[in-house]
This record gives sequence, structure tokens and C-alpha cells, in this order.
Amino acid sequence: MPSLRSTLLHLLEEFKNIRELKKIHTQIIKSPFLSTDDQAFLITRLLFFSAISDSDSGSHRYAAHVFRAIKDPNLYVYNVMIRAYACTKISSEDETLSSFGSLLLYKQMLCDGISPNCLTFPFLVKECTSRSDGGTGRSFHAQVVKYGLDNDVFVQNSLIGMYSACGFLNSARTLFDEMLERDVVSWNSMIKGYLRSGNLDEALNLFGKMNMRNIITWNSMITGFVQGGRPKEALELFHEMQITSGDMVKPDKITIASVLAACAHLGAIDHGIWVHAYLRRSGLESDVVIGTALVDMYGKCGCADKAYEVFQEMPNKDTLAWTAMISVSGGSRIVTPWGHSVKVRNFF
Repeated sequence: MPSLRSTLLHLLEEFKNIRELKKIHTQIIKSPFLSTDDQAFLITRLLFFSAISDSDSGSHRYAAHVFRAIKDPNLYVYNVMIRAYACTKISSEDETLSSFGSLLLYKQMLCDGISPNCLTFPFLVKECTSRSDGGTGRSFHAQVVKYGLDNDVFVQNSLIGMYSACGFLNSARTLFDEMLERDVVSWNSMIKGYLRSGNLDEALNLFGKMNMRNIITWNSMITGFVQGGRPKEALELFHEMQITSGDMVKPDKITIASVLAACAHLGAIDHGIWVHAYLRRSGLESDVVIGTALVDMYGKCGCADKAYEVFQEMPNKDTLAWTAMISVSGGSRIVTPWGHSVKVRNFF
């Protein structure tokens, strides 16, 4: 028979809403059958599960409530809460999770005499990235060096991502070049920084030096080249992906949507038809993002009837799908499945 501690831990792992969480919390603090150590352990786990929950912001506010009740929070507890603050989008009106709460927590942690570790800084830097706050990000970089964590790959990757996102590409590249060990995240962060800044050639140069590429690498490059006005090279990258990656990296809906956008820019209807056939085989065709990209591609390639056919077959249509179809309908005539030639706009 499982112990009460094990039962409550299982309930914490499976909770679905804030009401269930509060019930479990009550059982933990009121049960006479739990030792002080068991209660402390379960409270810490409750804090963890509520802080990382993506069910609603209520669980994050509850995590803040639990945190304030802990008398002597340790490094693990602080890291959990810093992560919660950094990863939660809270409105400015929310007083429980105030603006830049992770920074305030970090200062409180230092005041309590607790030194950060390699799990502390990535989420602090993540919040700087989301706010495009390169100044504070640089301050955290200095703290990373102070506490001797500047050779940790996880920390370095977060800093490269922050510098790249904030437009400090030289700082990002310097850090990248000084890394003793790089993983695929390091390369992807640097490549995305160059793509975001419009430096496609430098992104391509780094891409060519990579030994291991994942789907994020390929999607970043293909999407970046489409958005950067070089759709032909985006298609070439897609062909390279198929040849060199084999079964190791499969195109996803982001890949396909970008490839279809490249076809639309180039008017490459033959390639678009081939991609459509691939989608039918892979089962991705019914996705609303893919369907919208197909409608846009066929429309821009002058095939309004095919665009309408795809639109009609889509099980779900959002605003973007309707907008794409309406943009195709500017006076175009199509042949319906019943053999009638009509203007597309008559269907809306």
C-alpha cells in the first residue's frame, strides 16, 4: 500500500486546476500522519508543480503565495520561483507577480546569502530577452562571470540568445567564438541572430560549418531566407534538408508553410504541387496553417480553382485562412466541383 507521502506526490503530479491544488495543499499542512520532513518535501514539490504549470496564471499566483509562506527558502526553491516569474506572461495589473519579478527574487536570494548556480541565470536572462532589455542582460552576464559560471553551456546559450535578440550581435558572436564546447542550441541561437538582423550570408556561413542540424536549424534557415527575400535559396535549402537529413529530421508544418511561401513568391507551381502531394502522403494537409499556406500559394500562382478546392477541404478555417481565400477572390473565376464557372467572391 502506497504511503500518504507517495499518494499526495502523485496527486500533485496529476492536478488539473487551482481548486485541486488547494485541496492537496490543505491535506499536506493539516495531515497528522506526515512528518515535518515529509511536509517540507511535499510543500517544495507543490511549489514546483504549481510554478511550472501552464494551466492558468492562477497556479503561478498560488506558487507565489506558497513561496511567501516558506520560512527559509533554499537555492532550489528560489530557482523554481525565478523560472515561474520569467516564463509567465502576467498582466501589469497583477500585483502578486509584479513586473520583472525574477530580478527582485534574485536580489532577495543574494540578500539571504544564497549564491546562484547554472540553473539560476538562464531564466533571468530569458526575461531580459523577452523584454529586449540588453542592459540588464549585460549586468547578469557580469554576475555569471563573478560566480564562475561563464563556461556552462546552458548559461552561455541563454546569453547568446539574449544578445542576439537584443541586437548585440558582436557580443553574441564574441561569446560564441570563446565557447569551449558548443551544442546545437549555441549554433541555432547565433544563426537566428544573423537571420533576424538580415545578415543572411553570415547565417549561411555558420550553417555550413554545423555538424549536427535539427528541425529548428532548418526551419530557421528556410524561413529566414523566405522572409529575407531569397526564396529560391530557401527551396534549395529544403532540397538539401531532404537529401542530407534523410529520416533523422522530418519537415514539420513550419517547414512546409515556409516552403509554400517560397513557391508563392517565385510562382513555382510545379514545386508547390509536389509539396501538396507530399502533404497528402504525410497527413499534414488538414492542418489550418498548412491549408492557409496552400491557399495562398495556389492563389499567387494563378490557380484560384485549386486554392478554392483546398479551402473547401479544410476542416477548420481561422481568420487567416478566410483572409487568404478572400485575397485570391479578387475577381477570379473558378470551376467548382460541380462544373460551374463562377467568381470566387460569390462564395463569401
